[in-house]
Amino acid sequence: MEARTRPGWQIDLKWVAGIFACVAIVAAGVLFSLAEITERGRAEPLSTAFVAFLVDGRVTDEEFGAVQAQAAADPSGLVSLSPLDLDVRGSQIAGLDKEETSLLLAGELAAVLYEEGPEAAEALILEPVPNEDGEPQEAIDLGPTGSLTAAQHSTFRTLFFVSLAIVIALLGLVAFLSRGLGRLGAPAVVLALSTAPLAAFWALAVSAVGTPGEDEALYAVIARQLIHDTAGDLRGFFVAVLSVALAWVAIAFVGTLLTPLSRKLGRSLANHFTPAPQPDAGPSA
Repeated sequence: MEARTRPGWQIDLKWVAGIFACVAIVAAGVLFSLAEITERGRAEPLSTAFVAFLVDGRVTDEEFGAVQAQAAADPSGLVSLSPLDLDVRGSQIAGLDKEETSLLLAGELAAVLYEEGPEAAEALILEPVPNEDGEPQEAIDLGPTGSLTAAQHSTFRTLFFVSLAIVIALLGLVAFLSRGLGRLGAPAVVLALSTAPLAAFWALAVSAVGTPGEDEALYAVIARQLIHDTAGDLRGFFVAVLSVALAWVAIAFVGTLLTPLSRKLGRSLANHFTPAPQPDAGPSA
């Protein structure tokens, strides 16, 4: 029996669904990545390192020495370090160097930023005073770290789950419009084609970030290591999804090759074991 020819509109619809599924998978991958980056365990330390870099660059050695002297004289008293309007106990910073102190105070600001948002964090940043030359300075700008908040994390997670539902629906449509083992292979091909660039991007990010150097500042070491580890985790995730998709494609491809052979073998066996028809007996004498 000859296979029925599929109507042209069905083939066209399959291609359209596949293209939209590719776009939806890439979008879901980006949203998943953003949700992972804004997860508290990653977002707060990254914000801390960035803010510490800004604070350390604004505090002179003389200003830091005065704060350290105040902390040593009154360990139970409250001290602050411009340009942040944050108070800590003198015992918390006594004996720390400027980088470590900047990280401690930046961590306090990063916690407020993550829990309450950028407006609450910016309220804790003091207006800058003129520098040693009397020139005005710009206020600390949170920059991209302003997006590393719990609210953004929740938004990205919600959008990811919505996009995931769309991906599942589109892959289901691709499978429905396919035939035979194409119902297994076609969605896998779409998934592999869409996941490959995401895996490649994060693999390149890992290489670009590199590993911390010995001569880097403490906050730079922390930031580089955090970005390196996050990119590595995302690379591992997308490589795992890509591997599953490629294995899925391979199984479907092998099955497509074996199906005609199994049918041919089945017909041969059926013919071999089917008794040959007996000739009709002639009229008796």
